[in-house]
Amino acid sequence: MREKNKNPKIMMHYVLPGATGGPNILFSRIENETSLKQKYNFVALNQKRVAGGKINLSLILELKNAIQKEKPDIIHISGMQSTGFHCMIAALLAGCKNRLVTTHGFSGDSLGGTLIKNIAFNYIIEPITLSLATRVHGISKYTVEKKMVRRYARKKTCLIYNFPPDENELSKNSNVRDKLGIGIEEVIFTTVSRIVLDKGYRELAKAIKNLRELKNIRFLIVGDGKYEDAFRDEVSEEINSGKVIMLGKRNDVMNILDESDVFILPTLHENLGNVYLEASKVCIPSIGTKVGGVPEIILDGETGLLIPPYNSEALTEAIMKLYSKPHLRKEMGIKAHRRLNDYFNPVTISNQFDDLYSSILNRKK
Repeated sequence: MREKNKNPKIMMHYVLPGATGGPNILFSRIENETSLKQKYNFVALNQKRVAGGKINLSLILELKNAIQKEKPDIIHISGMQSTGFHCMIAALLAGCKNRLVTTHGFSGDSLGGTLIKNIAFNYIIEPITLSLATRVHGISKYTVEKKMVRRYARKKTCLIYNFPPDENELSKNSNVRDKLGIGIEEVIFTTVSRIVLDKGYRELAKAIKNLRELKNIRFLIVGDGKYEDAFRDEVSEEINSGKVIMLGKRNDVMNILDESDVFILPTLHENLGNVYLEASKVCIPSIGTKVGGVPEIILDGETGLLIPPYNSEALTEAIMKLYSKPHLRKEMGIKAHRRLNDYFNPVTISNQFDDLYSSILNRKK
């Protein structure tokens, strides 16, 4: 009979398991980090549905029962917003004394929220989540320094950057260019994200159309989302000509980036952005926006280019600059990889998570 794992049990909160968003990627990388895996017993809390725009008592009960069954020493909650609130209340009701929440994003940052919804989340729901947390983990300086976090969790917040991708996430001989019929002389600009207005797809569509006369340039769009149909309509001519290739959801993002020349995401708000790290891993520069935690990854003019949000003209100019200067692309890509190793070192990040978990377990109750 297998001996029971006596290591401290940490329950990782996955929202919609299988989804490839930032929170799930971070938790998966934490669980698979060798030194952490040897020291802690990670178990999953799989939240298979969302609250549905309201306080969902049945979801809270469902999460509470799952937490009580495992009796974790720490529950690591996936984020703020509605999912974080529901899991925090469930953990409290389940009697879990150590409640760690990671601040990936805030409801007030999203576009399209009603005034009532924004007030509810900014002044009630998310402050409650922060107040009930034992510790708060911010993934960027931007999240740690956010006014709400400083007001409700200033003395219990720490900064730990996201893990970079592992070498195993990159396959050899993937031949993405060959499979898509893209020549070696063509310059590939790749975007990976949910296709929603918040990620800057309206501005991206305008920039692509501004560059319709350029030869030997391709735009690969990886992902899907609510704005996809509108985006397809806006760049329909470029899709028909093959200049824009819609790839949908993919599980080989690293391979696609590895054969790309530039990563591009003109997001309107972002707390950090795992995919910028993934681009740096394969030594390509990024075009990003001067929002949130993005400037903590991209050094403007060194590892990529930063532009103002909502600015399709600046985006057009940035694309044109990197399209026309292959030596600059290569130089920026090398510097991006170097910065990744220096500031997003997996050994350092692993030690920081170990220190965080240990401090929670050893705190005075």
